[in-house]
Amino acid sequence: MHFRRIYLTISLFFLSILLLYAGKGRISTSDSIRRLLPRLSGQQKLDALCNLGEMALNQNDSIYELRCWDEYIAEARRQQDIEDEAFARKSKLTCYYNYNMYDELQASLPGELNFFAKHKIWENYYSSWCLLVDSYVYSSKFQTALREVKNIYADASVRGNRYGLGIASYGMGTVYQHLQNTDESSKAYEKAIKFLSKEDNITDLLYAYEGYSEVLDGVGDYKRLNTITADWKNAIDKYKRYFEIKGNDISLLNPVYRYCYLAMAIAAMETGKLNSAGRLLQEAEKLTEGSPSIARVSLLREKGRYYELKKEYDKALACNDERIRLDQSMKNSLGLLDAKQQRARFLMSAGRPAEAALLYQKILPERDSLLTAQTASQLNELNTLYKVDELTFEKKLATNYLYAAMVCIAFLTTTIAIYFVYTHRLRRKTECCMILSYNHKKCRMILTFLMSKFPKIN
Repeated sequence: MHFRRIYLTISLFFLSILLLYAGKGRISTSDSIRRLLPRLSGQQKLDALCNLGEMALNQNDSIYELRCWDEYIAEARRQQDIEDEAFARKSKLTCYYNYNMYDELQASLPGELNFFAKHKIWENYYSSWCLLVDSYVYSSKFQTALREVKNIYADASVRGNRYGLGIASYGMGTVYQHLQNTDESSKAYEKAIKFLSKEDNITDLLYAYEGYSEVLDGVGDYKRLNTITADWKNAIDKYKRYFEIKGNDISLLNPVYRYCYLAMAIAAMETGKLNSAGRLLQEAEKLTEGSPSIARVSLLREKGRYYELKKEYDKALACNDERIRLDQSMKNSLGLLDAKQQRARFLMSAGRPAEAALLYQKILPERDSLLTAQTASQLNELNTLYKVDELTFEKKLATNYLYAAMVCIAFLTTTIAIYFVYTHRLRRKTECCMILSYNHKKCRMILTFLMSKFPKIN
């Protein structure tokens, strides 16, 4: 369906040239598509509305993008096209996530999940639900994220859905990674790779490889990292062949290849294969051109380490200087702290301990402050969760008290009813007995009277 939309966009663009002469000034492709919308119907109209939504992704205008997805949803619903409506609904949730509209995401999600579940569109169901987990992670609500992703995993287990189990495991690995629980994170990533490697869409599998590689680098398991990055590279190559068959732009895979090459370079340099590491870093650097600053920062970090191992300390420090400038420009406090720690290590390796000690003296208060802030944030979250649990417990307790009271009232009512029925029957029985006794006495009197009137027979 999306392959067809590419050609539709091109055809709509050329058709819109005729309208340019009638209009005033220059208009955008999206404006020209909108002018053609009244003339379109059926699948062509749905494809045009989808194109408007996809073009809105790069306009940095959440209101307009949401409007595009709403129009697409309305038309898909009018045509009773479930596939297009599901795509539009998922795109709208992604828009909320991309613009940090987490309250709107949380409010909309239950209804959207019901829609996906009703039509058994499980990939959209679980990937949309995981957007909520990601929103908690990027809001540093890691305990809340862990709870939510465990709910997703439990739901997927009940349904026996492999994709759901895979993406939930990936989310669990990410959360544990942020909580610095490397053992649980590794286990979760391994499960994610196991489940997702059996799926046709391997996008989430590539993310799982990336996360797992970071954890292995963090714990220094470079032998395992070497194996995982080889599998990761094979998966990307497979995805590249799929892109080529579909005619998609393979340059979209450059960021994934770059991260993979960096991870492979780390495994190589930390196991003494510096020549191989150097070639991999060159491949990664080629793919960094034209990328955001954050991509350049990742490259500079590993290039600095590479030069340190080669004992080319001036080059290592030069890479670190550039990295610090980029982190400062991005206001990346965590990255800047890590860059300064790396610089201190380079200075020690270069035989300049006095400078390293001075830098460490400056770094320690910054690190302590950051760790204190992170700890306070996690404690606040735990406190909030505790209060929520306490309120939930109190609500359940109040409900149980209510049920108990209702049972008691029902029991008392039944007991009183039985008592009244019993006493009523007892009263009726007593009255009957009195009547029988009275009649018996009356019969005896009549009999006595009759016997007194007749002579006694001998």
